[in-house]
Amino acid sequence: MFRQLSPRSIFLINALLALGAGFPVGNSGVGGMSFDRIAPHDDWMEAVSSGGLLQRVRTTWLADLEGCPRILSAGEGHGRFASACARRFPDARLMCLEESPLMLARGRWRVARTGPPRGSVDRVCASLPAWGPPEGSFDAIATCFFLDCFDGRVLAEVIERLAGAATGHDVQWRSAPSRAASG
Repeated sequence: MFRQLSPRSIFLINALLALGAGFPVGNSGVGGMSFDRIAPHDDWMEAVSSGGLLQRVRTTWLADLEGCPRILSAGEGHGRFASACARRFPDARLMCLEESPLMLARGRWRVARTGPPRGSVDRVCASLPAWGPPEGSFDAIATCFFLDCFDGRVLAEVIERLAGAATGHDVQWRSAPSRAASG
């Protein structure tokens, strides 16, 4: 359930998108989208469009990751999941996979600001399905609003690639689909 946007918020979002800060189709990015251009605006756009709803959806199952020493967050974005995860599990090793260098930079800033140990969060700038994760490396995989970016054959390849990164059959894989944030 989204809160009602004010006319000013709608104007600002439309103006930003009209200026090309949206998801332009090109040769790079998830499904041809580039998230670099939206990175500086992601926080305020999320705030005006959904308030705290997206963060609640991102973290609703965070407790399920208790006891997972190695966590992969694929499509991390601007670091809100990483920040919450690193605060909750300071002894866990978190790897954030993100294609956008600017989103990774936003995430690095956000995690550093919240105060977990710097060594507990690694960042990889790469895209799926091209990225080859270390096989059997993660006890938990988080995909917050990420798998929705793919369809058909590419989605199957992404899932297969991520599954290869799992330590075994008891891995915790949690996904926050965009439709969960719609109410």
